[in-house]
Amino acid sequence: DMVEPSTEGVANILSSVEKCGVKHFVQTSSMAAIGGAPGRPSTEEDWSTTTIEEIPYNFAKTAGEKAVWELSEGKPWTCAAINPSMVFGPCLAKPHAKASPYVFRQALFGNPQPNQPYSCVDVRDVAVRSSLPLIPPRRGLTSRVQAAHVEAMVRPEANGKRFILDDSEPSVHVVDIIQQCRELFPDIQFDDPPGPTSWDEKLFGKKPSRSGTDNSQSREVLGIEYRPLEETIRDSVSSIVDNGFVPARPVAKL
Repeated sequence: DMVEPSTEGVANILSSVEKCGVKHFVQTSSMAAIGGAPGRPSTEEDWSTTTIEEIPYNFAKTAGEKAVWELSEGKPWTCAAINPSMVFGPCLAKPHAKASPYVFRQALFGNPQPNQPYSCVDVRDVAVRSSLPLIPPRRGLTSRVQAAHVEAMVRPEANGKRFILDDSEPSVHVVDIIQQCRELFPDIQFDDPPGPTSWDEKLFGKKPSRSGTDNSQSREVLGIEYRPLEETIRDSVSSIVDNGFVPARPVAKL
């Protein structure tokens, strides 16, 4: 069951927030709690209507974030919610390669995976602000002035708001991501997922020409400047291979 850990976990955290006299709380939510908006980009006003029978994960994320807002109403603290899309970027530990960056792990190992579309954001734009003295820069991470969690914590104008974290590019499916990997790392073998090697309109509809989300609130209120997808892909693969989390297979020479 995914729902109880989401809602009860939130209740436990907010109980500690109240006991410790915390003034401001930032919830790590998800784009899964916002969902898609037919015919227009999704905004922070949207809420997922997915049922637990359809996609349990999305339902649980939605229930967890709604619990934050309900339990914070009338309390002495303020809160904000961060709603990232698919989070790629440098991995700091081997188990991390099995989380969102599994797309790269599967392609490097040659394991099958779904060829589905993703809307992406770099982990450094979500979580890291190495210019702050409270958060020292970590090895392998590029310095950046803004990142959402810290900005949502320190900026009063973020209080009471949700923030979509998503780059400004259209969704890409796994085949396109892997092709970019090949172009960036021509000596490393990356395997495609089974199925069509181009955008499958029967499964996903017409290939989008614009982003499916409106990230303007994160840019205007939090000052986020999103990294290009190419940089995120390059640094994702580099961190996995250079740290030995997945062995790189050389491209076969004909």
